[in-house]
Amino acid sequence: MPDGGVYEGDLIDGIPSGKGKVKWPDGENYTGDFANGTFQGKGKYSFANGDAYEGDYFDGKPHGKGIYSFANGMYYVGDFANGLKNGSGKMTTAEGDTYEGGFLNDLPHGHGIMKFADGDVFDGNWENGMIVD
Repeated sequence: MPDGGVYEGDLIDGIPSGKGKVKWPDGENYTGDFANGTFQGKGKYSFANGDAYEGDYFDGKPHGKGIYSFANGMYYVGDFANGLKNGSGKMTTAEGDTYEGGFLNDLPHGHGIMKFADGDVFDGNWENGMIVD
């Protein structure tokens, strides 16, 4: 791989296509589907900082359904588009707070319900991560 990663897996005309895995010197790795040398289909990417994404890929980016787990215990389950949380999803913090609803460009957007671990609930609308009502 041109970025220092070492690829193991299926090749078509010398290009990663099919099932495979890549390991990078910094400890990051990807295991899953490839097409024309890029992540395409289902896969799991583990970051050097302890974060991980598992789900659908399109053109090398998370796109479709997936789970993003943060090293700090927070996680997101839902829709991705072009590598960002876009569509419907649920974010859960390590403390047990949850937001379930719309996301746009990684931020709560549209209708959503925020449930706090202490029992408080906010049901309303969000715009670019901010409560609007």
